[in-house]
Amino acid sequence: MSKGCYMLNANQNVPYELFSKIIKGKKTLLRLRKYIEVLKNNGINSDVKSVLYDLGKQGCTCAYVSNVLIDYFMNNGVFDSYLMKEKLGLDLSIDENNIDLNILMVDIFSSLYNVVELDVHKYECYEFDSLVDASKDLLGETSVSEEDAFIRLFDGGYSIDGISDTGRKIIKSKNVKNNTYVGSYEEIAKELFGVDKLNSKEEFDQLCKGNNITYDEKYPDISAKFSGLTNSSIEFWVNYYLDKKNSDLSFSCDYLTNDFSNIDEFISYINNLRDSGYVIGISSDGMIYDKYLKDEELLRSDNAGHRMMFKYFDENNNIVVESWGKEFILKSEDINSIKFQASMLKDKELINMDEAKKSNNMSIVNKSRK
Repeated sequence: MSKGCYMLNANQNVPYELFSKIIKGKKTLLRLRKYIEVLKNNGINSDVKSVLYDLGKQGCTCAYVSNVLIDYFMNNGVFDSYLMKEKLGLDLSIDENNIDLNILMVDIFSSLYNVVELDVHKYECYEFDSLVDASKDLLGETSVSEEDAFIRLFDGGYSIDGISDTGRKIIKSKNVKNNTYVGSYEEIAKELFGVDKLNSKEEFDQLCKGNNITYDEKYPDISAKFSGLTNSSIEFWVNYYLDKKNSDLSFSCDYLTNDFSNIDEFISYINNLRDSGYVIGISSDGMIYDKYLKDEELLRSDNAGHRMMFKYFDENNNIVVESWGKEFILKSEDINSIKFQASMLKDKELINMDEAKKSNNMSIVNKSRK
């Protein structure tokens, strides 16, 4: 059954704009209710406004990624809601007759909002009355003085980590274990320490301290995951999202070269990729944003990079893109300030088949919708 759709692409501004309306009609309330439901499912209960604001301000890549996923579920211009439920377990319906594609974008953004990557280092700690005793016990070496023992311990990979409550010297061992964890602090705390509930990051830090653990934090902010990152990082986070959904889909994203002898060759190259099922995106620097886009978007700052959906080349070889539900024309003269990306969502089973065909020098079939 086909349902009405508010727009054919996700728009990063719409959720916050709807939330900010003073007077909200019935359909607006239905859409907001669905956004909030998705946020709660992703552990966001009290910071709804800030998350939707950040989506509007920082979510251009998330909008692009959402539109790549949406393209997979489109069949002759009609969105396949049932396939979406089967592959991602996500219902985009706001009532019996309408769907809102922004629900997918809100789900992707909020599911990654409080996720971090931690490089975790586990140490062993010991207590000794003196550094000489520590050197003898830990290194099997006899030191003639505390200063000599300090040097020997340092060279052996140990460090002095303070004084205990009983006045004994605390010696921190060599790093004995390194692991990387990805998830919310609560998820990582459960895996590391077996706790079912975490009240704050401060509590996590105390647990680490009590278990002789230090960590390096990566990607604490959503902007670090999705704003201006290399495509390999975008792949990582989108596939992390898909894995959390227990999906059998895989996302790929690659930069494209625009090093062609003439624009016609490049246009042919892009069109061939699109015919093969790829969705083309464009990322630009601050110059492009300021020149063409900044007057259209109040949430973003000047001189900001931006990622957009590529639509087509016009008759003058200018680049027509879509962002915030509108089309913009970027002059062909600025093509060297623009990076093109080709993205695709595929079934993992088909990817394995493609790899087998590559190894046998066989051509790759176009992507399947199902």
